[in-house]
Amino acid sequence: SNLLHIFYNHILVLLLWILFLFQFICDYIYSTYVVEEDFFHKKESNITYYIFLLFFGLFLNNSYINVVNQVFLSGEDIRLLSWGLLFYFFYCFLKENHIFDGTYSTSKILDESRILSNFTTLRKRFLKDINLPDLRVELAIYSIMIFYHNKRNSFLRFLDNMMYRIDGRKRRFGIMQIESDTFLTDVQTIEIVIKDFKKILGRKSSAGSVEEALSKYMGENNLEVLEIYNVLKNFFKI
Repeated sequence: SNLLHIFYNHILVLLLWILFLFQFICDYIYSTYVVEEDFFHKKESNITYYIFLLFFGLFLNNSYINVVNQVFLSGEDIRLLSWGLLFYFFYCFLKENHIFDGTYSTSKILDESRILSNFTTLRKRFLKDINLPDLRVELAIYSIMIFYHNKRNSFLRFLDNMMYRIDGRKRRFGIMQIESDTFLTDVQTIEIVIKDFKKILGRKSSAGSVEEALSKYMGENNLEVLEIYNVLKNFFKI
């Protein structure tokens, strides 16, 4: 009975250890290398979250790790390792090292063949969802889509969805990368972009109005998206 009790205690500590470090390490790696954000950027929502994580670490340390002599590492080894990692984490957080700027600028300019290949694939996929009377507006929507699709491919968007199901935190969703507190499908993000783009476009009908609206919608990423748009426009000879 005593051996069984000790075994269960060891398993419990192991599970708690994995849970504690999983949230820390997984969150850090995901935010830094997948989302390409500065994980230590000071945000009010993050502060509450990390304070909770700190108190959970204290609870884990005082209630379990301190009272267990050995579980794959000794209690002392786990304590030193976990708190070393935790204090390093908070040091970086307080220092606010902006390692990544978190922008959506692509690091590469798409060539014409790749743009047209992307356009053909995506148009087949979303033909029923993007049916606009003005071809120039339709190409503008596809230009935005091609840009974000190359910035965050299907696999990375799948990871985004998985992380949302784990922590439920606000993030960018779908092929159009719309920031939201609730989950959005690819089609829903397309509908949002079309609606917002039409608002910016307004009632203008001049030849340059689509380019102006596209530039305004994309902000700092306007040059890359305009380049994609011009490739598509030249392909259709408009």
